[in-house]
Amino acid sequence: MEHGAHPLLSPKFTEALLYTSELHARQRRKGGQVPFLAHLLGVTSIVLEDGGSEEEGIGALLHDAVEDHPRDGKTEKEILERFGPGVHRIVMGCTDTYPNLPRSESALARWEARKRKYIEHLRHEAFPDVLRVAAADKLYNARSIINDMRLCGDDVWHRFSVPREKSLWYYREVTAALQEATRDRSRLVREPRRHRRGDGARRHPSSSGGYLPACSSSPFSAPALPAPPSTGTSRAWRSPARGRRCSSTAARAPSGR
Repeated sequence: MEHGAHPLLSPKFTEALLYTSELHARQRRKGGQVPFLAHLLGVTSIVLEDGGSEEEGIGALLHDAVEDHPRDGKTEKEILERFGPGVHRIVMGCTDTYPNLPRSESALARWEARKRKYIEHLRHEAFPDVLRVAAADKLYNARSIINDMRLCGDDVWHRFSVPREKSLWYYREVTAALQEATRDRSRLVREPRRHRRGDGARRHPSSSGGYLPACSSSPFSAPALPAPPSTGTSRAWRSPARGRRCSSTAARAPSGR
């Protein structure tokens, strides 16, 4: 560990961290008890480790603030006033909200229309800072899904509000859009694309005692996690990553937004 003469991050980053904690204090990740702040810190870590600036790190901390806690425009206004136009641009560039979509369509149709608009937005996004934070967000989410698949098998998909095939479609399309927008120069985009092709594919143990083929049932691959203890019965066990029960006979109820 090396120590410099001056702080690498200013008090403005600390202010953003406290503001983020206040906004998301009562939120949890889908399907478990993990604080939502873990996601925001994870995305911020990816951004900073990729060489992102402090402004990009603050944008990563706040990238879900307006989408999850709009407060009739108050959150967006506060971000602009407290953290400046650069952070505001990053946050709004990562915000997946389109209030003018037709209400007459089904929830699934509205979800797909919203995702298509966001994918097109990313495909034509010109600001590298927005693209870096957006790519880090998708990378963190996909890694999280893969890790939970290795612990819980296909039960992981039931925490989402759309079918598994739609979720996979979204991650593949958003990866392609980010690849196009960054001209294939971002390692954050190259990683999911490489695994989507199946490079280095291997099989990993699932919670039911069988195996999950890497890259065929998910857009990413990651190091294998240990399989749960096997006793010859369908014994429920607790996922250390999510604090939720995982079993091959678990109740299958949809959750998440």
